[in-house]
Amino acid sequence: PAGKGKVAIKSDPWAYITIDGRRTKMTTSARPFTLSAGTHRITLVNPALNLKKTITIVVEAGGLVRRFVPLR
Repeated sequence: PAGKGKVAIKSDPWAYITIDGRRTKMTTSARPFTLSAGTHRITLVNPALNLKKTITIVVEAGGLVRRFVPLR
């Protein structure tokens, strides 16, 4: 699918965000970010507490995906 959409992810506790296997400097406390439309694998990692969870999201062009992910 062509286009881009916004994604807002929050978690408890906080986590770093990895998108499709690529590390980012973003955390789950950050503002919404832009991703290309389509399916993406989002991995949330909290290294201090050794917590990790992967979710799959579908981004629609012009849309907004919101997720809350409990890591515990």
